[in-house]
Amino acid sequence: AARSPQRYTPENFFCSDADVEAAIKNENPYEYVPTGHTGLDEKIRGMVKGGLTFIKAPRGTGKTEVIRYFETGLLRTPDTRIALLHMEEMKSTTYRAMATYQLGRNVRTNDDAVANGVSTEEIIRAGQIAADTENNRTIVFEMRSHDDPLKLLDHTRTAATVFGADYIFVDHAQRLAYLSSTGVDGATSTLTTLAARMAQLAKELNIGVIFLSQVNDDGRTKYAASLEEEAIICIKIERDSESEDEILQNTTEFIVDKNRPFAKLGKAGSVYYDPETTILSEDVPYDRSEIAA
Repeated sequence: AARSPQRYTPENFFCSDADVEAAIKNENPYEYVPTGHTGLDEKIRGMVKGGLTFIKAPRGTGKTEVIRYFETGLLRTPDTRIALLHMEEMKSTTYRAMATYQLGRNVRTNDDAVANGVSTEEIIRAGQIAADTENNRTIVFEMRSHDDPLKLLDHTRTAATVFGADYIFVDHAQRLAYLSSTGVDGATSTLTTLAARMAQLAKELNIGVIFLSQVNDDGRTKYAASLEEEAIICIKIERDSESEDEILQNTTEFIVDKNRPFAKLGKAGSVYYDPETTILSEDVPYDRSEIAA
């Protein structure tokens, strides 16, 4: 040791040939799973790991249903696991919505199920199949009313390391701010801290964290600008809910306005909400060229 002294290198410093080799062989930057949506996958390839994806929309545009579309889309890829935090709905609402996508019929409430001739047992089974509970591929968790918003970091680590979740969906960011003991005045500060730590955690664990956020009428993100800044991908959704055309009223447009991994920006297609089945799909009942004209 005296004749060949080695320079001390802390665990979090990397500078040797072996470090370069290990990083390139063992790390897969911007790994992704396709969403199944042609327009979005052409722009962002899929939901990306190793960072935050930020989805923003005005109120009343069906934000949660868009998140549901992405959740069910990711589950089509074998072995992909997702963890869900839907703070504005009961667990049964989440599972019934997944069953609706599985069955192709609206079973979101008891009345809907009866109207469509679907029994409770069929809904339960469809929900189990959609969530792939046999392989624990869907993990639903909650934030308690007394939880500090930063507790989400612990829940995220648990979902990833204990349950093997590849993606964490958070619906929606503003509800976290309202949980803060500092009140609304401290909401921005709370979400700023959460954003920086969550971005680092996503990189450390190589998972994707998808935040849904509401924007004000002027298009500015409410309390959560820091989450948008920390995100590697930002997707804006728009819907003309006041259109007199029923088809346009139920069509949601995707616009990628930040794309650090792959640089492609701009319009990324749309999804159509079928009022009868309550399902979003990329297939829309009109010719896109006619709308463009």
